[in-house]
Amino acid sequence: MSRDKVVVVTGANRGLGLEIARQVAAHPEPITLLAGSRSGQDLKLSTAHPSSKVLYPKLDITNDADIVKLVSVVQDLGGIDVLINNAGLSFETFGIEDKKEVMSKTLSLNYYGTAALIDAMIPLMHEGGRIVSLSSSASQDCKFDNDELHKRVTDPNLTRQQLDDLVKEYSVAGVDPQPGSGWSTSPYGPMYSTVKAFINILSRLVARDHPELLVNSICPGASYTTPRVQDQMPIKFKTAEQGASEAVRLALGDIQGVTGKYWAGDTLDSLHAHVIDDWMGREIKATPRELTDSPFNAT
Repeated sequence: MSRDKVVVVTGANRGLGLEIARQVAAHPEPITLLAGSRSGQDLKLSTAHPSSKVLYPKLDITNDADIVKLVSVVQDLGGIDVLINNAGLSFETFGIEDKKEVMSKTLSLNYYGTAALIDAMIPLMHEGGRIVSLSSSASQDCKFDNDELHKRVTDPNLTRQQLDDLVKEYSVAGVDPQPGSGWSTSPYGPMYSTVKAFINILSRLVARDHPELLVNSICPGASYTTPRVQDQMPIKFKTAEQGASEAVRLALGDIQGVTGKYWAGDTLDSLHAHVIDDWMGREIKATPRELTDSPFNAT
């Protein structure tokens, strides 16, 4: 007797997370979707298969108690097939003046919370399960252009403890990164970009250590989800549906067994992502548009 595929989506209450959850719920296979959010909000998602169902767990990935409760729910369901790590924010856009506070919030949500949830779900994952972590083109801004640092982050034998040590090191050095240190000094969200680079590296490590799973990270591209900000940006955006679809493809589609990779398009409005092996420091281009154009203009 076949069983429902169990899928967890974090940050499912808005933006790309909401659209990812919608697309997962609409999948033709029988699905049990856990659409998590900090409030546990009922999102009224519609399912396509008659046996599919949606649960709405309260899930703040920075809260250990919430993760423990999710583990219990997943255990009752008999395990998990797919984890989609969508929850994340760039706190550098919030106008917080204390850089140490920005660093703490950025790491807590975007790295430590994501890593903690991965660690909690792996023992419950069925063979062939998948982990998809949303990254960002911003990660490609990270060159790690100090010889010693670059050697450390690209070491094929890098351990999880060594990665966590790098993250801890960055939590101090990244508050005021010095030229030549190898840490990003970009004026455009260097903390967020670096932490998303760590997520790419974490995905590679988890994939290496768990060959029974498919583990990847993906840049969803420039997707139109926050009009307040994006209406003022002179680049071409994808719709939320288009941005979410590639993450869902990695979660539920045929990806030919690819694991441990970072996926992105050639431009921010590309509709199809592919594996980019040499992502560190690789430019990703944006398609210009007039500010009078509709943001929903991807073709």
